[in-house]
Amino acid sequence: MWRILRRDAIEVLNDERAKASLARYFAVMRNDKLAKFMIAKRLPAEFDENDSLRDLWFKHEKLTEEFHRLQDELDSGRVNLENLDSPEKSYLDLKIAIANKILESCHFCNRQCGINRLKGELGYCKCGTQITVSSIFEHIGEEPELVPSGTIFTMGCTIRCLHCQNWTICVTGDSLVLLSDGTLTEINKIFNESANGEPRELLGSLCVPTNLNIFSIDEKAKATIELCDGVSKRLANDLIEIMTRTGRKIVVTPNHLLYTCHNGLIIPVSAEKLRKDDYIAALKFIPEIKSFSKINIGNPAPKAFYRSLQPVVITSELCRVIGYLLGDGHLYRYDRKGLYNIVFTNADQSLIEDYVNCFKRVFGLEPKVLKYKGIFRAMVRSIDVFNFLSEVAPQLLACSKFREVPPIIMRADNS
Repeated sequence: MWRILRRDAIEVLNDERAKASLARYFAVMRNDKLAKFMIAKRLPAEFDENDSLRDLWFKHEKLTEEFHRLQDELDSGRVNLENLDSPEKSYLDLKIAIANKILESCHFCNRQCGINRLKGELGYCKCGTQITVSSIFEHIGEEPELVPSGTIFTMGCTIRCLHCQNWTICVTGDSLVLLSDGTLTEINKIFNESANGEPRELLGSLCVPTNLNIFSIDEKAKATIELCDGVSKRLANDLIEIMTRTGRKIVVTPNHLLYTCHNGLIIPVSAEKLRKDDYIAALKFIPEIKSFSKINIGNPAPKAFYRSLQPVVITSELCRVIGYLLGDGHLYRYDRKGLYNIVFTNADQSLIEDYVNCFKRVFGLEPKVLKYKGIFRAMVRSIDVFNFLSEVAPQLLACSKFREVPPIIMRADNS
């Protein structure tokens, strides 16, 4: 069938540019060269599955050089694969051992959940040791050099693309999605609660009727939830690409409103009026929760330099303390000297004073303020406070570009 539908898939076999860029691909297809996994299975490897991941990677790096040498000899015909013995443990087995080690503290993707998938623990992908296959079919689309090929779609994608066209076949039902009220809920829970009758099928997907709530911000910079009363589509002649210093991009129409901060006020500005170095509010979500959040900490505080209060609920003062530290603060410790420091640095004296007052009301300790060349530093040494903040807001221990507002604060009462 593909030969009829995709004549270009046959013609590309004689395309010089395709053959140059995919030389080995074409050679393996013609049986002129061996697939690399066949070579890896014949390269002996000495290792123990109980070796540390670091040791396994070290052996892998050394064997990789040997692999390329063997590949060159097989490609040139100086060595025949049939003359090579099948080793007890191979270069391919070493790769499998490394993969299993990674599963013990999973960091396959950028999420780096750190869970032990071999023991049944589930991270962001919800895969464990098995991956659910959602569809298998013969691929006859896209580039001609890829036709025909077998396509396997699996669940457990850890990327959340804004306009994903494959989300119905790559995201598991127990994946969390953000609702209009800012809460996180499993997909299958939404489906089960919404499907009062028989769900209807649309373009291969099961759909249920529901009202569409839109999360937005009004002219007073207050989060609102409105019911969508209409959808329209129009073509834009001009589009504007906005890129932040961290490399994040967004494409919008010229009249798209964004929120900037000017003289301490959040004001709406159309995209076409933005200028370089303008600040843009990048809101994730603001939950509307009517009850306060209790703080449960399992580790008792050891002996400290200064005894401190132990907050039991999230208060506005505690939120401000954590917010100040997320922006211009840091927690650090000197284990040899037993020093545990909480430091907030800023040039604005009014912010320093507010931080000190909030800190004193929350923990019962007054930070010591030092000034050097116009910069204020508010410092406290307390293992009690250090342990408390590390558990309630572990994001404070991360470098600045990875810091986020802790979930316990986002779930707290907005008052």
